[in-house]
Amino acid sequence: MSRYGMGVGAFNNNDDLKSVTDAVSQVLNSQRPATKLPDGLDMSHIKGAVDDVLENANTFEDRTKIITKHLLKFDPTASSGNAVAFEREVLKQISESRR
Repeated sequence: MSRYGMGVGAFNNNDDLKSVTDAVSQVLNSQRPATKLPDGLDMSHIKGAVDDVLENANTFEDRTKIITKHLLKFDPTASSGNAVAFEREVLKQISESRR
């Protein structure tokens, strides 16, 4: 197959459907951002955000602003991956607190 077609890169073994799905998965996963909590963050920071959200958030927008405020207070240079991980952890704690 041509050097410029589907015979190179992730699609170099396109004999069957499995190789195509594996190739698509490889392409999608190669661009996945790292999502981890910022170094040094402890449960007191998360608990502060949880308490603030539970007390003050009336809308999803409020919730997002409060979570972002708490993250940026801890780490003004936090990446989007850090923000996703922090939000997930805060929402997980909120969910657990309502059980």
